[in-house]
Amino acid sequence: MKAIMISFCLFLVAFIVSAQDAPENSLYVFGPFQEGVIYFNNGDSVVKRMNYNAGTEEFIFEQQGRLMALDHLDLVRFIKIGENVFEPIHGKFYHKIGANADGLYILYRFKVIPPGTPSAYGSDSNTSASTNWSSLADKNQLYILTIPEGYKIIRSKDFLLYKDKSLYIVNKYAQVSKLYPEKAKALKEYVKRNKLVWKKVDDLKKIIDFCCKSTTVN
Repeated sequence: MKAIMISFCLFLVAFIVSAQDAPENSLYVFGPFQEGVIYFNNGDSVVKRMNYNAGTEEFIFEQQGRLMALDHLDLVRFIKIGENVFEPIHGKFYHKIGANADGLYILYRFKVIPPGTPSAYGSDSNTSASTNWSSLADKNQLYILTIPEGYKIIRSKDFLLYKDKSLYIVNKYAQVSKLYPEKAKALKEYVKRNKLVWKKVDDLKKIIDFCCKSTTVN
């Protein structure tokens, strides 16, 4: 019965392509595909070579020479690749980076910019088309290891806090102080005193840990 469940959970879309190192024009978060473990809610687990596609927001894994897209996220508890843990929340995978009372996560956002006319600043001017996957001839191209020549990838990420069963962006002071208004003043002083930088993961962990504590600490 368990074997049947796992088989059902791994309903997939197959693309016949070999996994190699992901170069700069790749939508994958990790370079080469790496061995990871999928942990299910019922206690089962399965080991696969996998990678996270930040363009389609899916986990892709190798099976019999093909790349497969993981489906049925409601049956998955979390995925672990090395020390990296990804948890499914509201239908997407988030990279967990904090273990405090309120979970801290990263959401990777890779956008494809189609070929366009250079602007006055030397960059492509067709930013409005960056989230429109139909600009590619076939969505299957987003699963291959490199996108077609002429396209560019803009890589970005948001830090998010899972609080009260909702996700909130916490990239800057104003966003965090809104979630913890009673600590807004103390938080500002804490960040300044300790010279913390919002975009540094370790510093952001300290900031959220500070907010989660019941009393103010130095």
